[in-house]
Amino acid sequence: MATGPFPELHEKHNLATPTPVTDGEHLYAWFGNGLIVCLDMKGNLVWSRHLGQEYSPFQIQWGHASSPVLYNDLIILLCDHSLASYLLALDKRTGKEQWKQDRGKDRVSFSTPLVVPRPASDELIVNSSERIDAYNPVNGELLWYVGSPRQSPIPSPVFHDSVIYLSRGYRNSDFLAIRPGGRGEVTESHTLWRTPSGASYVPSILYYDGLLYMTSDAGILTCADAGTGEQVWRQRLRGVFFASPAAADGKVYFVSETGETIVVRAGREPHILARNRSRGKVDRIPCNIKRTHLSA
Repeated sequence: MATGPFPELHEKHNLATPTPVTDGEHLYAWFGNGLIVCLDMKGNLVWSRHLGQEYSPFQIQWGHASSPVLYNDLIILLCDHSLASYLLALDKRTGKEQWKQDRGKDRVSFSTPLVVPRPASDELIVNSSERIDAYNPVNGELLWYVGSPRQSPIPSPVFHDSVIYLSRGYRNSDFLAIRPGGRGEVTESHTLWRTPSGASYVPSILYYDGLLYMTSDAGILTCADAGTGEQVWRQRLRGVFFASPAAADGKVYFVSETGETIVVRAGREPHILARNRSRGKVDRIPCNIKRTHLSA
C-alpha cells in the first residue's frame, strides 16, 4: 500500500510518525505519504484513501507528523504543506469526504489539533506556522485566530477549566493561555497571558494541579503558574526530550530520547525523585497522552 515516491524525511522521523486512533470498533492509521487506512479490530481493511494522490502531494520539510483526530462520526486530518494546506473531515465509516477547509499555501504544522468542548459549538484548535486557528469541527468553519507567525510548530494544545494552553514550538518558544469562544481576530481580547520564551520545542505542555510543565530541546524543565504564565522554578534534567510529559499521583514523568525516565515531584519546589534507564530510543509516550491535559 506504500505507493508513490518516498518523501524526504528528518533523520529522527519516519512515515509512521502519526499516532493511530481507535473508536473501539475500528483503527485509523495515517502515514507520511498521505495514505490513511481504516481497519477492523481483526486487522481487515475497511477502507483507504491516499490524500497525497487525490488532493496534493505531501511535501513538507522533515515529513508529515500530524495525527488523525476522531470527532463523533468524523476523522479530521490537518494537512499543512508547501503545495497546499487544508483541513479535511472524512466519514469514519466510509472514508467519504464530509468537508474540506482550504488554508492557503506554505503553512507548516507538525502538530495534532485538539477538540475543545464548548456550550454552543465545539472548537478545533490548530497550531500552525501562520497563527493559532479555531474551527467548527462539524463543518470546518473558521471561528477565530490568535498570534503571529512562528517557525515549525510541533506541540499540541491542551485544555483545562475553559483555558487553552499552548507552546508555539521551535527553539525557546513562547507559550500562552487563550480563552476560547471568540470570533475573528482575538489576539488582544482572548489571550489571557503570554510568556515570550522558555517553552518546549517538540513536547506538548502538561497541565497538572494548577501548574504547567514543559521541557526544552536542551533538557531544561520549566514549571510555570497556569494562572499567570510566570516561572515557578527551572531545572536542567540533562538529555534530549521529544516525548510529552505525563502525570499521576503527585508525580510528573519525563522520558528522554535515550530512554531515561525522570520522575519529578509535582509542586512549587523542584525535586527529582528517581531516574530509571531503559534500552532504546523514545520519541513519544504510549496512547494519546501527549495531547491530553491531566489534572488532579
